[in-house]
Amino acid sequence: MIIIFHCYGGTHTSVVAASIHLNLLPRDRTPTVEEFTRLPYFDRVDNRAGGCLHYMGRNLAGDAVFTLSGRSGGAELEKILLSLLEIMGVPREAVAFINCLPHVNLPVRIGGFLSRRLGLAALGRPLLSLGLKMRYPSLVREVKRLERQLAPKKG
Repeated sequence: MIIIFHCYGGTHTSVVAASIHLNLLPRDRTPTVEEFTRLPYFDRVDNRAGGCLHYMGRNLAGDAVFTLSGRSGGAELEKILLSLLEIMGVPREAVAFINCLPHVNLPVRIGGFLSRRLGLAALGRPLLSLGLKMRYPSLVREVKRLERQLAPKKG
């Protein structure tokens, strides 16, 4: 199975969701700012990396987990990647896309813009962290929903 978490920049919300899935972040409490900033790719993906997959690791079932910067065209990128993988012999059922954009709130948008677009990480990261902490329970629920969907496919 290939699991791809995507959001606008592929460096904040999708990284947090993928990290929850990979057990790099707790599910029973909200992480600290330091826990967010230690994550691979968190607030580090170059603005020009739109459309690039970033390997996050393998989950307990051995599935490859990636993040993707989908910009505003996440649905189109999903179609393109599914078509390409199908050409390569990977069935559509073996790929799961998780759109993390619905979990992005105003502090994450503003913080991401300040940090990634304007290079003002000292201003942007505190806002990002605040926004992610606010949305963290919904990201945990999204990951659990994915895992429930995948469970029957494994059994």
